[in-house]
Amino acid sequence: MERKIKINGIYKHFKGNYYLVIDIANHSETKEKYIVYRRLYGDGSL
Repeated sequence: MERKIKINGIYKHFKGNYYLVIDIANHSETKEKYIVYRRLYGDGSL
């Protein structure tokens, strides 16, 4: 069962930190999907 990820959704990691989903990217060779997210703590990096 594949989970539906909401773009611009805020998700809480099991360790307690929050993340904002920016987009879903595809690897150019393997076509594997990756979630692009921004940390909502510290320096807020991607």
